[in-house]
Amino acid sequence: MTRMSNKTRTILEWILMLGGWFFFEWQYVEVLEVTNRYLLKDHFPMIWSIMAIVEIILSQSWKRKGNWILYAGFALVVVRCMFTPEESQNVCFKVVTNSIWAMGVCYHLGSALSKKNLIRFIKVLIAGWTIQQTIASVAGIYCTLYDKTILNMAGHKLIWFDGRLSLLTFCTIAASNLVVSFFAAMLGVSMTKNIFARILYIVSMLIMFVAIALTSTRTAFISIGAGLGMFFIGWLMRKVGHKEGNGQYRLRRLIIRGSVIAGALAIVVVICIVMMQGGTLFNEGKSTVMDSEGVPVLKRSFSLTSNLLSGREAIWECGIKMLQDNPRYLLYGASFGDHMIKEANSYYVLGNDVPFIHFHNIYLQALVECGIGGLLLLLGFIIYFAKAAISLYANKQWSAWKCMLPIIPAVAFLADMVECMALLQYNHVVLPFMMLFMGVTIRVAAEQQEFAEII
Repeated sequence: MTRMSNKTRTILEWILMLGGWFFFEWQYVEVLEVTNRYLLKDHFPMIWSIMAIVEIILSQSWKRKGNWILYAGFALVVVRCMFTPEESQNVCFKVVTNSIWAMGVCYHLGSALSKKNLIRFIKVLIAGWTIQQTIASVAGIYCTLYDKTILNMAGHKLIWFDGRLSLLTFCTIAASNLVVSFFAAMLGVSMTKNIFARILYIVSMLIMFVAIALTSTRTAFISIGAGLGMFFIGWLMRKVGHKEGNGQYRLRRLIIRGSVIAGALAIVVVICIVMMQGGTLFNEGKSTVMDSEGVPVLKRSFSLTSNLLSGREAIWECGIKMLQDNPRYLLYGASFGDHMIKEANSYYVLGNDVPFIHFHNIYLQALVECGIGGLLLLLGFIIYFAKAAISLYANKQWSAWKCMLPIIPAVAFLADMVECMALLQYNHVVLPFMMLFMGVTIRVAAEQQEFAEII
């Protein structure tokens, strides 16, 4: 009976791994806008629901008290959608189904799979994803250097018309996808002992870094700096915190290594700024896109000016005024979708020629959409994740791959202070990767000794 049970579990895990891999890959198919893909996608919510139920049963995740914050958040989303105006029901359907995908499937993959299968799944996912993003980055760099255009199946261009690299989507979304892929490749480096594979990962990271520079997206570079900083902090804790020696010796070593890390990060920041500032050189004299006066449109320069937030402060002010005029929204939120966005845009003092579609701050977005309860649940789950991440960094059995696990979720939450890449209604690449590695981080933090024996 036990053998049959183990065999059944093994079969279920392989189905979950194949299903999880397919749906992660589908994130990339989305941007290609393949004809009739929506016919296939109509069945996804049912498949996601079944996968989520199986994963929850296999992992018995309800036994972890912190997971009840996630369940409460999902329940709040469903209830909020039930009382949303009819005009926004399509958006609510996307929010609920994407919640099942992100909170149910992606998050619970980290606890439903056996340790060996989890590591196997992460390695395969990272390898395949890195290959795809590297190919896309090379294509984008080629288009930029030689002023070429590549179309997807819907006719959308690889290079957006303002001269910023977009990789078949909006430039900021492309940048966030590349940042996730950059750190996924970095995790791949730490999870393999094959020197050839490590070299390929590093080359891919360099290619993606150049592509990120061509998007001229400041948030992406801040995210990279923060993520590298997190990793170096973990490395520094390993080198200094768990070695023998008197206090003066350890302090001196800490200062030396800290100075080296600070210098390395400073160099990274300078390179980022130079690459973004010099991005106009790639299109200078070659751009076929003209403004109203017939001047070629070039890349956006990086500027530490009053426009650093690109007008986001005006959008944040809209959300605050909206809550001030409607205090009841603090209790139960203003709903999702068009109804809420139209009301928010009515406060936009800069005009409505280009209305905003979200608040460019995930925390303000949660407060407006779901009230104080939604914001508290979001912050509570972040704290739950942060405790697990800190335990990985503070553990004496330090390893590079463990330190890499929390970085993607951490930089996502940091970047979403000025973006909304983790919005449930859009299901961008950031969302499933963020939830997957949150689940994996919490699992590995709770079973560090067992995972230490696998890699």
